[in-house]
Amino acid sequence: MAKDLRQFLKEYERDHPEDVITIERPISLKHEIGILVDLLDRERKFPLLRIKNPILCNGEPSEYEVIMNEIGSRSKLAYAMNSTWETVSHDWRRLAIENKQKPVVIDRSEAPVKEEVLKGDDVDMQRYPAYQPYLMLPHPYVSLAPMITYHPEIHVDNMGIHRGEIQGKDKIAFLFSPDNHNSMNFYKHEQEHNKNMKCAVVEGLHPNVLMASQTKMGYPESHFETCGGLLGEPLRLVASETLGDDFMVPADAEIVIEGEILAMKRTAEGPYSEYTRHIGAQRWCPYMKISCITQRKNPLWSNYAIGRNHAFQGLAREFKVYDMVKQVVPQVTKVYLLPHAGGCDGLGFCFIQIKKTAEGQAKTAIHAALTANYGIKHVIVVDDDVDIYDERMVFWAVGTRAQPDKDWVIIKDVMCSIVDPSIEYHWGSKAGIDATRPAPPEPFLIPTMFPEEDMKRIKLHDFIPKEQLEKIPDAFRNIDPEK
Repeated sequence: MAKDLRQFLKEYERDHPEDVITIERPISLKHEIGILVDLLDRERKFPLLRIKNPILCNGEPSEYEVIMNEIGSRSKLAYAMNSTWETVSHDWRRLAIENKQKPVVIDRSEAPVKEEVLKGDDVDMQRYPAYQPYLMLPHPYVSLAPMITYHPEIHVDNMGIHRGEIQGKDKIAFLFSPDNHNSMNFYKHEQEHNKNMKCAVVEGLHPNVLMASQTKMGYPESHFETCGGLLGEPLRLVASETLGDDFMVPADAEIVIEGEILAMKRTAEGPYSEYTRHIGAQRWCPYMKISCITQRKNPLWSNYAIGRNHAFQGLAREFKVYDMVKQVVPQVTKVYLLPHAGGCDGLGFCFIQIKKTAEGQAKTAIHAALTANYGIKHVIVVDDDVDIYDERMVFWAVGTRAQPDKDWVIIKDVMCSIVDPSIEYHWGSKAGIDATRPAPPEPFLIPTMFPEEDMKRIKLHDFIPKEQLEKIPDAFRNIDPEK
């Protein structure tokens, strides 16, 4: 049986029932689900949600179940690829880059996504449970559905996730960032060939396929092969209905939306809530005219809690940053993009751990990381005795091992994230902090320590019962229910 979203949901609920919440009570896709996810986020909870009776943004009951948070935590992504919390970034790189598998093509009659084929008047995006979580958003959005396009000259596939505003029954407007490969494909179609760009938007995929769509590849380079590496088996493809027999789409998806991005046409898109947790400005964007929708019977629909999900986008970039920094500073041991620091993508703060052997290594790592991804804004480099997965320890290192006048690095007038609300246009400034001790043999004060044998022997639950411990309030949060 091919790996798909339904198989993942079944296996994850079997192995982690405590992290799956089924909601039978009707709940609106306009604001209400957004509030629910936000409340969970405030509790640092990211359970997989199965919403059985969602209410569409127009007030009508939805025909379809909504899935949320299937990629909502680092632990779920690790589970999907049979990895661990700490090693998932490196395993992602290994499977996606080093274990690629070519896809296989199956007949339309064998493809689950072809169980229903909708064309003409049957095409209606407004019947699907896309959600509209925040105020000021004019329409529901497609939020967790990779777009597939092909290079116009050598026909290599590309997959990428873009926010899509549903502006009518057969119209979706998309924001393309200038550095992504679908944007490059569109530019080639429109500017160099003066023609529309065929595309397919794919809903309801196994988390590993979603992760493959976020793997930074060379241009042009096949994401379908990366899907096979992460899945551990070839991605099954099937020919499209209206885009030609050579335009392939995932056969085991829940829904495939086919159409074209129109050349030399734009529409107002947004405002939209981005990963920065700010409402971004309305923009002049290209849009898709839909020609066909194929789907399973009673398909599942995935919504992504943008700005509230825990690790997906940041984790996608983490191993790439590690690779680039490791090339110039081999002493790098770990890289961590801090979730929620600057938004759910983790691009606000990048923590780097090094086993420092010479002066200059930390600042070199800072420069490499700040250029590894244009969205990374702050980099902090610490020694290998600092746990970079605990931001308290990282900022302890900043407070005790760094001097602002000699250990801070400021870079001005560089390309930044286009949705960062603090910048003008597409450029701004970035910063790095060298929070490392002097390299050997220079002396430095030794941190407080305990005997290792006592650390292993003393267990908290031997002194404070687990039930009592769970009731102790979080000292770093305001828990007043009125606030």
